[in-house]
Amino acid sequence: MMALAFSERPALKAHLAMADFGHENPHWRAGVASATQAYALHLYSNYHPGAGWFLQDLEHFSRGRCCQLLYFLIHHPEDDEVLTTMIEKEWLPMHVGDGAYDAYGNARSFYYRAAVLNRMLHAPERLDFWLHAEWVNKYCDGAKDRETRRLVGQWRKPKSDRRKK
Repeated sequence: MMALAFSERPALKAHLAMADFGHENPHWRAGVASATQAYALHLYSNYHPGAGWFLQDLEHFSRGRCCQLLYFLIHHPEDDEVLTTMIEKEWLPMHVGDGAYDAYGNARSFYYRAAVLNRMLHAPERLDFWLHAEWVNKYCDGAKDRETRRLVGQWRKPKSDRRKK
Protein backbone atom coordinates (compact mmCIF):
# COMPACT_ATOMS: atom_id res chain seq x y z
CA MET A 1 0.00 0.00 0.00
CA MET A 2 2.79 2.44 0.78
CA ALA A 3 4.26 1.78 -2.66
CA LEU A 4 0.93 2.89 -4.13
CA ALA A 5 0.95 5.99 -1.94
CA PHE A 6 4.40 6.97 -3.19
CA SER A 7 3.78 6.02 -6.83
CA GLU A 8 4.22 8.68 -9.50
CA ARG A 9 0.72 8.72 -11.02
CA PRO A 10 -1.63 6.30 -9.29
CA ALA A 11 -4.48 5.05 -11.44
CA LEU A 12 -8.13 5.06 -10.35
CA LYS A 13 -7.79 1.47 -9.20
CA ALA A 14 -4.86 2.45 -6.94
CA HIS A 15 -6.81 5.35 -5.42
CA LEU A 16 -9.73 3.07 -4.65
CA ALA A 17 -7.38 0.45 -3.19
CA MET A 18 -5.81 3.04 -0.86
CA ALA A 19 -9.24 4.30 0.20
CA ASP A 20 -10.48 0.76 0.86
CA PHE A 21 -7.30 -0.17 2.74
CA GLY A 22 -7.73 2.86 4.99
CA HIS A 23 -11.35 1.91 5.62
CA GLU A 24 -10.56 -1.73 6.36
CA ASN A 25 -7.67 -0.88 8.71
CA PRO A 26 -8.93 1.80 11.12
CA HIS A 27 -5.98 1.54 13.53
CA TRP A 28 -3.49 1.90 10.68
CA ARG A 29 -5.52 4.80 9.24
CA ALA A 30 -5.54 6.51 12.64
CA GLY A 31 -1.75 6.15 12.75
CA VAL A 32 -1.38 7.72 9.31
CA ALA A 33 -3.70 10.57 10.26
CA SER A 34 -1.80 11.13 13.50
CA ALA A 35 1.59 11.09 11.76
CA THR A 36 0.49 13.53 9.06
CA GLN A 37 -0.80 15.93 11.68
CA ALA A 38 2.16 15.60 14.03
CA TYR A 39 4.88 15.90 11.39
CA ALA A 40 3.04 17.71 8.56
CA LEU A 41 4.10 14.89 6.25
CA HIS A 42 1.37 15.76 3.77
CA LEU A 43 2.26 19.46 3.57
CA TYR A 44 4.97 21.49 1.88
CA SER A 45 5.73 25.13 2.53
CA ASN A 46 8.13 27.15 0.41
CA TYR A 47 8.91 29.39 3.36
CA HIS A 48 8.50 27.36 6.56
CA PRO A 49 10.09 23.90 6.57
CA GLY A 50 8.10 21.29 8.44
CA ALA A 51 9.45 18.92 11.05
CA GLY A 52 9.73 16.10 8.53
CA TRP A 53 12.19 17.92 6.31
CA PHE A 54 15.29 17.02 8.25
CA LEU A 55 14.54 13.66 9.87
CA GLN A 56 17.41 11.32 9.07
CA ASP A 57 16.40 8.23 7.07
CA LEU A 58 12.94 9.65 6.44
CA GLU A 59 13.89 11.87 3.51
CA HIS A 60 11.33 10.23 1.23
CA PHE A 61 8.63 11.64 3.54
CA SER A 62 9.89 15.22 3.23
CA ARG A 63 8.85 18.18 1.09
CA GLY A 64 5.20 17.17 0.74
CA ARG A 65 5.95 13.83 -0.85
CA CYS A 66 3.35 12.32 1.48
CA CYS A 67 0.41 14.31 0.17
CA GLN A 68 -0.91 11.10 -1.34
CA LEU A 69 -1.36 9.68 2.18
CA LEU A 70 -4.60 11.68 2.13
CA TYR A 71 -6.02 9.05 -0.23
CA PHE A 72 -6.14 6.58 2.66
CA LEU A 73 -8.72 8.93 4.22
CA ILE A 74 -11.11 9.12 1.25
CA HIS A 75 -13.79 7.06 3.03
CA HIS A 76 -13.07 8.78 6.36
CA PRO A 77 -12.47 12.50 5.84
CA GLU A 78 -13.26 13.05 9.52
CA ASP A 79 -9.71 11.88 10.25
CA ASP A 80 -8.33 15.13 8.81
CA GLU A 81 -9.86 18.42 9.92
CA VAL A 82 -9.05 20.26 6.69
CA LEU A 83 -10.55 17.51 4.53
CA THR A 84 -13.66 17.44 6.71
CA THR A 85 -14.05 21.22 6.41
CA MET A 86 -13.58 21.10 2.65
CA ILE A 87 -16.34 18.56 2.21
CA GLU A 88 -18.79 19.99 4.75
CA LYS A 89 -18.43 23.63 3.66
CA GLU A 90 -17.48 23.03 0.00
CA TRP A 91 -14.35 25.05 0.60
CA LEU A 92 -10.75 24.94 -0.67
CA PRO A 93 -7.58 25.50 1.36
CA MET A 94 -5.66 28.56 0.20
CA HIS A 95 -2.23 30.11 0.63
CA VAL A 96 -2.00 32.65 3.43
CA GLY A 97 -0.24 35.47 1.59
CA ASP A 98 3.22 35.59 0.06
CA GLY A 99 5.91 34.60 2.50
CA ALA A 100 3.31 33.36 4.97
CA TYR A 101 2.08 29.83 5.58
CA ASP A 102 1.49 28.38 2.14
CA ALA A 103 1.57 24.63 2.86
CA TYR A 104 -2.17 23.99 2.56
CA GLY A 105 -2.31 25.89 -0.70
CA ASN A 106 0.57 23.78 -2.00
CA ALA A 107 -1.28 20.60 -0.99
CA ARG A 108 -4.60 21.84 -2.39
CA SER A 109 -4.56 19.52 -5.43
CA PHE A 110 -4.17 16.48 -3.19
CA TYR A 111 -6.90 17.65 -0.83
CA TYR A 112 -9.08 18.44 -3.84
CA ARG A 113 -8.63 14.92 -5.22
CA ALA A 114 -9.41 13.32 -1.85
CA ALA A 115 -12.57 15.45 -1.52
CA VAL A 116 -13.67 14.77 -5.11
CA LEU A 117 -13.17 11.02 -4.76
CA ASN A 118 -15.04 11.08 -1.45
CA ARG A 119 -17.98 12.83 -3.10
CA MET A 120 -17.79 10.46 -6.07
CA LEU A 121 -18.14 7.46 -3.76
CA HIS A 122 -20.32 8.81 -0.95
CA ALA A 123 -22.35 11.76 -2.28
CA PRO A 124 -22.43 11.69 -6.09
CA GLU A 125 -25.18 14.30 -6.08
CA ARG A 126 -22.57 16.86 -4.86
CA LEU A 127 -19.85 15.76 -7.28
CA ASP A 128 -20.76 18.18 -10.05
CA PHE A 129 -20.17 21.11 -7.70
CA TRP A 130 -16.55 20.02 -7.26
CA LEU A 131 -16.09 19.44 -10.98
CA HIS A 132 -17.90 22.42 -12.47
CA ALA A 133 -18.17 25.30 -10.00
CA GLU A 134 -16.45 28.26 -11.62
CA TRP A 135 -14.57 29.37 -8.50
CA VAL A 136 -13.35 25.79 -7.83
CA ASN A 137 -12.04 25.50 -11.39
CA LYS A 138 -10.30 28.86 -10.99
CA TYR A 139 -8.18 27.49 -8.13
CA CYS A 140 -8.02 23.84 -9.22
CA ASP A 141 -6.74 24.22 -12.75
CA GLY A 142 -3.37 22.48 -12.66
CA ALA A 143 -2.31 19.21 -14.25
CA LYS A 144 -3.08 17.22 -11.09
CA ASP A 145 -6.57 18.73 -10.94
CA ARG A 146 -7.23 17.86 -14.58
CA GLU A 147 -6.03 14.34 -13.78
CA THR A 148 -8.55 14.22 -10.92
CA ARG A 149 -11.37 15.08 -13.32
CA ARG A 150 -10.07 12.42 -15.71
CA LEU A 151 -10.23 9.82 -12.90
CA VAL A 152 -13.86 10.76 -12.28
CA GLY A 153 -14.52 10.40 -15.99
CA GLN A 154 -13.12 6.87 -15.82
CA TRP A 155 -15.37 6.11 -12.86
CA ARG A 156 -18.43 7.36 -14.72
CA LYS A 157 -17.79 5.02 -17.65
CA PRO A 158 -19.93 1.92 -17.65
CA LYS A 159 -18.46 -0.77 -15.38
CA SER A 160 -17.77 -3.03 -18.36
CA ASP A 161 -15.51 -0.32 -19.86
CA ARG A 162 -13.67 0.14 -16.54
CA ARG A 163 -12.88 -3.57 -16.23
CA LYS A 164 -10.98 -3.50 -19.52
CA LYS A 165 -8.34 -1.17 -18.04
